[in-house]
Amino acid sequence: LNGLTEKLNLSAIEQIRAQAKTTWYWLTIIITIAAAVVIFAIPADNQSLVSLRSILAVVFVMFLPGFVFVKTLFHKDGPVQNSSTGIDSLERLALSIAMSLIITSITGLILNSTPWGVTLLSVTLSLLVFTLIFATIAIFMELKRGTTKNSEYV
Repeated sequence: LNGLTEKLNLSAIEQIRAQAKTTWYWLTIIITIAAAVVIFAIPADNQSLVSLRSILAVVFVMFLPGFVFVKTLFHKDGPVQNSSTGIDSLERLALSIAMSLIITSITGLILNSTPWGVTLLSVTLSLLVFTLIFATIAIFMELKRGTTKNSEYV
């Protein structure tokens, strides 16, 4: 009975660790979907809520696409191997913002050559799909490798 209790406790600890590893993923998904909804739901001329729309739009355009791309690219077993010291939070933030600007620019260039053109709808949906796909790839990579919070990045 004692061994069973220890096994159940270990299983609970593993579940808590797994939930902690996926917290960033669920926050990213929630913020991404909330931003996309708010961008369309709040009109630009609504003075009382336009600041909320602007803040979420800036996060949606200038941070989230790059964040999930960097999270996928600089994973421990990802395609880009970096030094043994790893990249710290400030470097990760700078890379996320820079990559978001690049991704958004490339998205605009690609959309400009399509029949949909560069509209609020096409850009928002493109960035939404990009962010959701790369966030899902990153979380699958993390869960597949079984990384922990301390050894997540090289």
